[in-house]
Amino acid sequence: MTKVLIFLKFPSLLFEKLFLSSFRMFGFLAIAIGFLCIFYASKIGDFVGEISFAEKYLGPGRTYDFIKYVGLGLIIIGFLWLVGDLDVILRNIFGKILFLPQ
Repeated sequence: MTKVLIFLKFPSLLFEKLFLSSFRMFGFLAIAIGFLCIFYASKIGDFVGEISFAEKYLGPGRTYDFIKYVGLGLIIIGFLWLVGDLDVILRNIFGKILFLPQ
């Protein structure tokens, strides 16, 4: 009986350890949203409409490219969050401005 309970409990513990910790969950979520932004940029662009500053600074018709850049940025931030380097990078960039300890 205990073997069955351990077998039924193990996948949930494994899922909790890998995916449900708050540290990893936001990283995976950012990566997933980033990929969705890249793959569905045309549908997102049609839903959102023309982004004026993207059209102004990137050129006409570049709203879809801007959405892909946002998706790529989310993937990079999510990966850095998973690895644990996002804190280090932000502290090095903004640490001296905000007088944070190194």
